[in-house]
Amino acid sequence: GGDDAEPLAELPSNANGELLLQGVPAGQSIHLVLGGDYWVERTVPLAALRAGEERELGELSIARGVLLSGRALSDDGKPIESASVRLVERTGNQMPAGVMMAGMSGGVERQVETDADGRFRIAGLPPKEYTLSATRVGRVRAETSLVLSLSNPDHRVEMRMGEGGWVHGVVRSEDGTPLPNARVALIPARGFASYQWDTERILREGQEVGEDGSFRLAGVPEDNSQRVVAAAEGYARGRTDRVVPGMKVELGLAPRVSLAGYVFDAAGEPV
Repeated sequence: GGDDAEPLAELPSNANGELLLQGVPAGQSIHLVLGGDYWVERTVPLAALRAGEERELGELSIARGVLLSGRALSDDGKPIESASVRLVERTGNQMPAGVMMAGMSGGVERQVETDADGRFRIAGLPPKEYTLSATRVGRVRAETSLVLSLSNPDHRVEMRMGEGGWVHGVVRSEDGTPLPNARVALIPARGFASYQWDTERILREGQEVGEDGSFRLAGVPEDNSQRVVAAAEGYARGRTDRVVPGMKVELGLAPRVSLAGYVFDAAGEPV
């Protein structure tokens, strides 16, 4: 199946590294996924088994890896729950950290979320150079560079996420009417972040505004590197220029227009 397919079975190898899979469904292609905390994941596609078939796969090699774990904490040491932690391999064709679009890194890319104690873990990483970042609404983004090595298979890191400053403002329609159903988000002003934060994502992950369309966003850094984006059902997305702590902004959203039509071939037949 796809990436979200439920595994048929999960089991550890024995002390000799041996595995025995029983009751495998016949007549369908499957994948054998090998990995672990200290092993780089490898996927082996297998042709469909016949009913009653016993298949010997022989030796399947996997490479040693590193377990990365850590915590996201506030400046005063309190855990930060539900922070998004993103690890991206540092490659020659990498875009600036924090603004890369999915699939553009050309290397390893993982994303996890911190638990109630601010902890996260990413298993089976190849020994390479990475950029690790942590983001959460209302917190200043944290970022660090890592060099993972097999000499330190248990690599631990701590990410400090300050509160930063804040911006406030209001979301209105073009005629000046407040939009109480709008949502807003603070995002990086550089690179592809504006494309990543489309209308659907703002409505899904953004912060609700008040009944009068007003909002207050925390986590604004001093370096003029963020902007505010807004969206509402039935309206096109809006965005500000770069913002700094204490700034007041207004976002006017234009009605969202849909374009519909038909496509015909040279003979007048619908395509």
